[in-house]
Order: sequence, then structure tokens, then C-alpha cells
Amino acid sequence: MIYKIKTTAALILIIMSVLPLSKCNYDISSKTESQVSQQQVKKQKQGQQDEQFKYFYVIDFVDPGWSGFFVLLAFTWPLPILLYYKFGKHNKTKTVLMTLEPFFCLWSGYIVYLIVHFGSPTIPGYVALSAIVAYFLAATALAHVIIRERYQIQKR
Repeated sequence: MIYKIKTTAALILIIMSVLPLSKCNYDISSKTESQVSQQQVKKQKQGQQDEQFKYFYVIDFVDPGWSGFFVLLAFTWPLPILLYYKFGKHNKTKTVLMTLEPFFCLWSGYIVYLIVHFGSPTIPGYVALSAIVAYFLAATALAHVIIRERYQIQKR
């Protein structure tokens, strides 16, 4: 059951990485009239609001270098780990990964939180944060079970 939760959360996180996670509104009335289309000029004359939104995607925060790599890694790291759990052969490596997963979740949650709260959060942003929290809870529960089993085996 925990693996299903982790797999679902990982897939949701990857899907949310291509959707807008936050938005920022800005006033277009400060632009010159030549930059504003005729329709927006009509809205100004009628007294309607002149706000437009810029949506922020994960790709907006990816730049060449290590910082861009870490932003992409924050959204995609669960998938290779889950594939290793399914097809990997070394049980010791699996155990180490399972105990490190909650720390990966905290790091990834921090990156996702920064991107989501860069502007006004959108629904995909909240879903991405919820997926990280669900993965963190499942990974923490699994790490707790593994550590408890290891400790009881060594205690005998």
C-alpha cells in the first residue's frame, strides 16, 4: 500500500511539473498606449480592471548550471528511486535509499514550496505540494518500519 501511495505521488509530482505552479498579476496600465491592444484600451475606458497574469512553470526556473539541474531533480527524483525498488537487486542499497527518502522529500518540498509561492499559488501548485507531503508521510512510515526492524534484529 505504501508503494502505491509513493508511486501515485511521484507520478502526480511529475505531471504537475509541466503545469503552472504559480501566477503573478501585473497592471498593464503603466505601458504606453502603443503597447496596449485596442481591446484593452476599451476596457480601460469602461473602467474594467487591467490586470494580466503571468504563469510560472518549472521550466521558468531552470537555467544552465547546477541550480537548474537541482530544480528539475526536485520534481523527478522519486521515479528513478521507485524503479530501483522494483528492479534493483541490492537490498542494502534499497535500505539506504529508503532511510534517506524523507530527507530527499524535505529538500524537494522546499524547492517546490519556493516555486509555488513565487507568486500566487495555483491549484497545480497546491497539488504538487500535497504530493510531496503524501510521499514524505509514506517514506517516513516506511523508514520507521525499516529502522525498527533493523534495531530489533540487532538487539536479539
